[in-house]
Amino acid sequence: MDAPSPDSENKSGVTGVTLDELSHVHRQLSDLLDTHDIIPQRYTLEVSSPGINRPLLRPSHYERSLGQRIRLQARRTQHDRRVFSGILSEVGGKQVSIRDEELGLVHIPWEEVSEANVEHNFLIGGQKKKNAK
Repeated sequence: MDAPSPDSENKSGVTGVTLDELSHVHRQLSDLLDTHDIIPQRYTLEVSSPGINRPLLRPSHYERSLGQRIRLQARRTQHDRRVFSGILSEVGGKQVSIRDEELGLVHIPWEEVSEANVEHNFLIGGQKKKNAK
């Protein structure tokens, strides 16, 4: 089954994967596994999405996330730190650029990126979470 791209809209206008879509995939895959008896012992089938704070693994993931808030961990210390949080402002062939909340524009070479993910600030009672900026 083809999975929708993370930023595509489904029938209900929701971006990403819905619970109904995950349930549908679960039923199809479960029926297929049971019919062909691929796994002889008991098993638990779990179908899920990468979640709202999905990891950025490929340059195309970063490109889709331009303008969004991300958290990036560098392999080595740069500007006296390894973790940067801010708006992803540029994705280039040699580096990514983040407008860090404290440092301003920071350029991180691809080979120095250890891990990164999109971050979301959720409103609680109409206000941002206490630790959210």
